[in-house]
Amino acid sequence: MSIKLMPDVGAPALVFVADWASSAYDEKATGFKLNRPVGIVLALAGYAGGMFNFGGDFVKNIGIASFDWAANAIVGYIKERGGASARAGGRVARIPIPVRSSMRTSELAGHSLERTYQPEMEQAIAF
Repeated sequence: MSIKLMPDVGAPALVFVADWASSAYDEKATGFKLNRPVGIVLALAGYAGGMFNFGGDFVKNIGIASFDWAANAIVGYIKERGGASARAGGRVARIPIPVRSSMRTSELAGHSLERTYQPEMEQAIAF
């Protein structure tokens, strides 16, 4: 199989130019970093084009060439967000789950727990 100039060389070159141009974007002027979203959009567009047979090999190769860029961008977002694995040093941290009850502790404090007879249960039949 031979190398096709546009799909096999042009698509990775386009991804390189997009990466270079978006990383040179001035974040200080706008307050928005453009590099990560561009990588994710290129990868999604490339794989969607390949999945739905839109754009041929060129669009599919854009997705393939930008996969590493998009994966590193997603990992960067997770680390910045402070995910459980980032806080635990690679281990998943336990998340405390509050126990729900029908009565709150403050409601129980005012009632006597000594009452065992319940008149409404007088008609109950034991099986």
